[in-house]
Amino acid sequence: MPTSDSFIAVNVATHPGKKVATYEYVDGGGNVVESEAVTVTDGTGQEMIGPRIAADSIPVTLATDEPAIPVAPVKSTSTNVTAIAAAVVPTILLAPNPSRLGFTIVNTSTTDTLFVLISPAGVVSPTLYSVPIAPQSFYEDSVNYVDRVTGIWSGASGAALVTEFVP
Repeated sequence: MPTSDSFIAVNVATHPGKKVATYEYVDGGGNVVESEAVTVTDGTGQEMIGPRIAADSIPVTLATDEPAIPVAPVKSTSTNVTAIAAAVVPTILLAPNPSRLGFTIVNTSTTDTLFVLISPAGVVSPTLYSVPIAPQSFYEDSVNYVDRVTGIWSGASGAALVTEFVP
């Protein structure tokens, strides 16, 4: 036979500028959990935000057996593909795009490493980079980065094939 849960205020202490309350929760199985809540108060000690417990209030437990509402992941329906010639000077591979869902970069060079800086600040170099892409290798964005991406090669052979995924 199910029993009802109870939730009672054990003590209510007021400090200047905040209110600390200790609560005791007893579930249907008799387990007791104690917790404290802190809320901001005005000069009279009245709570300015947060829950308000009236002296004649009745504790209520809200619950549901319904499954969580699934959230469909955002999927790309379009891409922008660009070939960018290898260069030994900093080169913009992707401009900032707040709509970007992800990107991949393929280094087509057979001999030179592509050093990629995934940052809106700083100047990419063979000593300041986020990801080195070896010859004939690729990088796939795993965090849906939307700001500037720059690159520099160790030599001027090949290209970067950059695919940007957009809605």
